[in-house]
Amino acid sequence: IGNFAFAIDGMGYYGLGSVGSNFDSNQDIKMINPENGNIVDKNDFPGEARTFPFAFSIGSTGYLGGGQGWFGAFQDFWSYNPH
Repeated sequence: IGNFAFAIDGMGYYGLGSVGSNFDSNQDIKMINPENGNIVDKNDFPGEARTFPFAFSIGSTGYLGGGQGWFGAFQDFWSYNPH
C-alpha cells in the first residue's frame, strides 16, 4: 500500500509502501523488466521507510520524496540513478 513507481530506460522501478495488515513500512526498491516480467531486487532506499511518496522520472534519473512516516510527513527529496 502506498508504493512509488517510475520508469527509467524502459524498466519499471517500484517500492517502499507498507507490508501486510500491520502497515509496517519497508525500504525495498525493485526493478521489473516489462518484456519478460522478471523482477530484480535493487539496493534499499537509503532514507527512512515511508508510505505514499511522490515519484517521477526525467531522462535516466528517478526522483522520490515526501510521503508519510510513523511520526508525520516527510519533506525530503531524493534522486535515483540505476547506472
